[in-house]
Amino acid sequence: SVQTPYDLQVVPVGIVPHAPIGGFMPTVLVAMVGPRPFLYGDAGRTTLHDTLEMCRTYGSSAVPVFIPGFISDEEDKSEVRASRLPGHTKMRNWGVQAALDGGYDYLLLIENDVKSPPNMLERLLRHDKDIILPRLTYPVFDPIEELCYGPHDRPAVDGLLRLTWSAHCCILFKVEAMRRMELPLWRGFSTEG
Repeated sequence: SVQTPYDLQVVPVGIVPHAPIGGFMPTVLVAMVGPRPFLYGDAGRTTLHDTLEMCRTYGSSAVPVFIPGFISDEEDKSEVRASRLPGHTKMRNWGVQAALDGGYDYLLLIENDVKSPPNMLERLLRHDKDIILPRLTYPVFDPIEELCYGPHDRPAVDGLLRLTWSAHCCILFKVEAMRRMELPLWRGFSTEG
């Protein structure tokens, strides 16, 4: 059986834990959102294991939390393209507000289909940027890190991973930078992507 770094029952859903105090490392709210984690490799490992292992590797200054699901049953069952976007928008904005309210230094907004190495958080923080985007949206953003989404490595096509922006998210924000931005950060389909 797979050894899970955290008992999933103790990762809070929809609760904003306060940032740990007294540590030497920047505090990071790791707000997890999105579809069910992908299963890959041997012994039932999932992408969620990766995210939790990343938190454990960074130490007690990384606090994982599940963002509540705001996708309605109707949106989830709909065949209409982009019907789940309002739910995704609410979930991302919830993560932003949670990091602001909780007194964190950083917010890692991450969907649980991101496959990542245990040192990912350390590596991203080392860049010391206000916002870090992986190669995901527009080619005009030079990628700072390459990340793998899902169980298989997917090649880049014209500088883009073969992903839909609406369904995937992995962004690291400095909370100090978010305080200078106008909220809500996400405002719906016409302004996202």
